Amino acid sequence: MPPGSEDESAPLMSATDRIGALPDHILHHLLSFLPAQAAVRTCVLARRWRHLWRSTTGLRIVGLDDEEPVQVQDLRKFMDHLLVLRERTDLDTVQIKFDLFNQDDEPYVNLWTRFAVICKVQVLTLRIHDELEYLDLDDLPLVSRHLRTLNLHGVSLRRTFVDFASCTALANLKIDDCFINFNKISSCSLKHLSITSCQSDLDCRVRISAPGLVSLELEDFIGITPLLEDMASLEA
Repeated sequence: MPPGSEDESAPLMSATDRIGALPDHILHHLLSFLPAQAAVRTCVLARRWRHLWRSTTGLRIVGLDDEEPVQVQDLRKFMDHLLVLRERTDLDTVQIKFDLFNQDDEPYVNLWTRFAVICKVQVLTLRIHDELEYLDLDDLPLVSRHLRTLNLHGVSLRRTFVDFASCTALANLKIDDCFINFNKISSCSLKHLSITSCQSDLDCRVRISAPGLVSLELEDFIGITPLLEDMASLEA
């Protein structure tokens, strides 16, 4: 065959084959961008893909269709199986995102949150878009030496949950459209704090104690304005 000519009879490598030729650790990372259901479905692509989803570096507990409201109940059974079958490998990111929930869904969401912490998650996002009520998070402290960023939306927070003394790496905390049922946020490691569109019916001021804080966003707070204390590093 002359130099530069192509053998038209040679089979072309499919896109799946090309992706499948990548190392496992890269495929684990790529699968992390998919909703958890879609990541699991890749197990039918080929023999090599059968167990890749079990060790992804991220977990997206979300709906498959962005245009349809997602209910917690829709994924409860799926998540029961996933938590049992998934390898206990570390997670870089976890995103839990829903539009609607019932009161009996709350233990499931709390379980998924704790599972993420057990898997040493570094970036944890919990977004509930239910316009009628807030989802109650367990009144238990987060204990993690690995959690660096925590994003919360549409949840009800109680005192023990926001005691971050045992989250020694937590640097970024964003609380948006949440119901605040605690009187103090404390963290020695926190660098960036954002509290927006939140409300509280407490008859006392919420105290914020974060001596390492360098940036603070406090906007559209309904209730008594929080009290800032011990913030020597805060930039004006």
